[in-house]
Amino acid sequence: MSNLRDYIPFTIKKRNYFVHSGCGVVLEFRNDSIVRIDNSLMHNNQFGAATFVYKDEIYFFGGYGLFTFKNLLTKYSFKSKEWDEIETFGTPPSPRQYSLGLVLQDDFYVFSGYEKDSDHFLQMKACEPVVYKLHLPTMQWSELGKFNTTINLNSKEGISGSFTANEKLYILPLLNYTY
Repeated sequence: MSNLRDYIPFTIKKRNYFVHSGCGVVLEFRNDSIVRIDNSLMHNNQFGAATFVYKDEIYFFGGYGLFTFKNLLTKYSFKSKEWDEIETFGTPPSPRQYSLGLVLQDDFYVFSGYEKDSDHFLQMKACEPVVYKLHLPTMQWSELGKFNTTINLNSKEGISGSFTANEKLYILPLLNYTY
């Protein structure tokens, strides 16, 4: 186990969980104690993954580890206390880390992030501004199109971008992280 700041918090059914940012170790806060509840290893294989909860299950998409960018989807099984790779269909986004992800009803939207820059070894580049949708009941990927990058990524309004899905406009707030 490492420092708690290296963990991502999740709340499911009024219970608080912490998953290591590289995937693997899962902790639960219960009775004023933090208890490890998984049987897995410290994966250190999905740093910068887009994380989400769907139907009370924890997912990681993409990330970086072991010298490669990922575009796989993993899910924590509370039953086996292990992580499983989930089979998806269609064409997924390119392998990436630090992508933005959003769950709306039964769909996971992913966009942005950084991928390998094959022209410059040991560097990464921004991903194309394309929004992908994973329909979670069928695990089917689809490409929705480009997202609007004309809304300034560093605007005074605190907006990072926008995209449309199902004939609705989604405007994303600028996220500031401080450690």
